[in-house]
Amino acid sequence: EEARRFMRYATQLYEQFALQDQETLARYIILLERTINRNNVEREQLQEEVTRMKDDMEKLNKDDIHSQVAATSPSAASPAVLTAAAHTSVAAHAARGDEAGAEADSGSS
Repeated sequence: EEARRFMRYATQLYEQFALQDQETLARYIILLERTINRNNVEREQLQEEVTRMKDDMEKLNKDDIHSQVAATSPSAASPAVLTAAAHTSVAAHAARGDEAGAEADSGSS
C-alpha cells in the first residue's frame, strides 16, 4: 500500500513537472513567434526603404545626366538659358573693356 501511494505521488509530481515544462515551452514558442513576426515586418519595411532609395538614386542619376547633357549641348539647352549666358558673356567682356570679344559673343547667339 505504501509503495503504491509513493508511486502515485511520484507520478503526480512527474505529470506536474511535465505540465510546467510544456507551459514554459509554449510561452517560449509564443515569444519566438512574436520576435520572428516583428523581425519580418522590420525586414519588409527596410526592403521597401531600400527599393525607394534605389528608385530615388536612379531618378537623381537620370536627372544628373540630363542636366549634364543640357549643360554641354547648346541644342539641348533652352533659349532662355542660352540668352542669359550670352548676356553674361557680353557683360563680362564689356567690364574688361574687350568690346570686340563682346561683339563676337553677342553675334554668335
